[in-house]
Amino acid sequence: MINFKHLYYVREVASAGSIARASERIHLTPQTISGQISVLEETLGVKFFHRQGRTLELTEAGHVAVEYANKIFHLGSELEERLQHYPEGRTRLFRVGVSDLVPKSIAYRLLEPAIQLNKQMRIVCTEGQQTDLLGELAVHRMELVIADSPIPPNMNIKGFSHKLGSSTLSFYATKELKATLK
Repeated sequence: MINFKHLYYVREVASAGSIARASERIHLTPQTISGQISVLEETLGVKFFHRQGRTLELTEAGHVAVEYANKIFHLGSELEERLQHYPEGRTRLFRVGVSDLVPKSIAYRLLEPAIQLNKQMRIVCTEGQQTDLLGELAVHRMELVIADSPIPPNMNIKGFSHKLGSSTLSFYATKELKATLK
């Protein structure tokens, strides 16, 4: 799992152009920043920077990492802002879309930890087609969509897809029907 502080350091060094300038901005020693970036590079098996004279230039992997870092930290800011408007003691609504192709037992097992976690959160599940649910997610009418496939590339949605698992599919037929299908 990525340590987001390490990703933050990559973003800050990229913005500042050097570890020394980034260390002044974020009040950490250059050795700390360099060491943490090295840990992330080693974990992911890529290099984020290469030296260009006295400055550090982003590699292709570095550009990708900074692009994602910007999105991640922007979403974090949105989350902070949104949660500031929740008064304490009020039941929070967590809206989840479940694709009509996902078995409900799987959806329940995925949501069960959230159900057990917080009694002041009410989870509302809506079943529907993935494209409709993703549209609701895009306009912030849902916080999560559980689907059987990632966000299609042709949908312009600011979101992240994470594979949580897989399941098998079985077909059953009578011997007579099986013979006709071969």
